[in-house]
Amino acid sequence: MKTHGYIVRVSPYRDSGAMINVLGPRRLFAFYANNTFKLDKKNSLLATPLMGGEFTFNDTDKQILTFKEFAPTFDTRKYIHNFNQLALINFVNEITLLLFSEEDMPLIYPYLDATLALIEQKEKLPMLALTYLAAGLRLSGNGLEVDRCVLTGSTMNIIGVSFEEGGFISREAFLNGRHRRYSPNKCRILRQIFKAEPQNLKDLDFNIEEGFEVLNDLFTYAYDQTGIRFKSADLVMKMK
Repeated sequence: MKTHGYIVRVSPYRDSGAMINVLGPRRLFAFYANNTFKLDKKNSLLATPLMGGEFTFNDTDKQILTFKEFAPTFDTRKYIHNFNQLALINFVNEITLLLFSEEDMPLIYPYLDATLALIEQKEKLPMLALTYLAAGLRLSGNGLEVDRCVLTGSTMNIIGVSFEEGGFISREAFLNGRHRRYSPNKCRILRQIFKAEPQNLKDLDFNIEEGFEVLNDLFTYAYDQTGIRFKSADLVMKMK
């Protein structure tokens, strides 16, 4: 049996082995690998979260997967000396683990695959971080309404956002002190990231400074909705 996936969790087990959780296109699966934490052994490749590639398992009649070998296609070791790329990898892995249950985690797989495929384009890293967070929020049931005013239903004169009410706010419904005013560009960014499809990530292009302002707001929104504080948030905000 062969399948492609990304390592999302590595849990030490026994002397130098580990239980490995891998996110594939259709499910999250787990297996045990010995010598994971021995640097001179081939299984040491499995010790790094978001290492991606083809996993091969022995064909058996048992339900438990018996690991055979791993051929990497996305090697996280390439990025350990680049702050921004490493920050993105940590952030993406954290979102994947914290916003989704094991059953729902495959929902984010297409975005994970598309995001990591673009990691070589360093100028896109902040946009990828922002879009992955938006995708994670939307797919986990915490998205924002970005097609119309969440209060009036109007698609015209959108001037802000209400994180409490969950979406865009039109001029007619806007209340100072309750709603956050957004520039036309920031409204455009918010709509782009919550509407983005995996195949469109390469085409995203917007002002980075305004993007970081939106990202900072989404960190607060994510905490308010889920109670989650991302440990790698400060690292991502330093990607400017």
